[in-house]
Amino acid sequence: MLALRVPFKRAIIYSLIALLPELDVLFHIHRWFSHTVIVWFIALTPLLLLSFYGKVSFKTWTITLLVIISHLILDLTNSYTPILWPLLNLSILITFSSNVIIGEDVGITYDFNFKVEPTVFNEFQHLDAPLYTTEGLLITIILLLPIVLGRILQRYRILT
Repeated sequence: MLALRVPFKRAIIYSLIALLPELDVLFHIHRWFSHTVIVWFIALTPLLLLSFYGKVSFKTWTITLLVIISHLILDLTNSYTPILWPLLNLSILITFSSNVIIGEDVGITYDFNFKVEPTVFNEFQHLDAPLYTTEGLLITIILLLPIVLGRILQRYRILT
């Protein structure tokens, strides 16, 4: 958000917007219609139209779409996600890991898996899902740390 010159308060709002795909748990089905890019393009069309009429900036629409898509992409890395439903009735899981080994020799190891399974939406009785993932937490810290540090430095007049 810092690179896009988004003010701190607005960055917090965008962070909350990034959680919108989780609204499907209110319907007792996790990773349902709110975990697909198609639904979010349709849902954000009014905001896009408002940007054409100057009521909302195109930057606002773009960032809103990007933060939601970032949520969906992160979900792809820890559970099957129907990101292209209803166009594609498959849920996708992508796993990737890599290590650089330095010793007598230098080596790079990696493992990449792309898996698909038919999309099935099951109602749950008890939600049993992580509140956050390690990847999501790290990305949040990386994105917010420069903003928070900048605010602290400005407050104590270290940074002008």
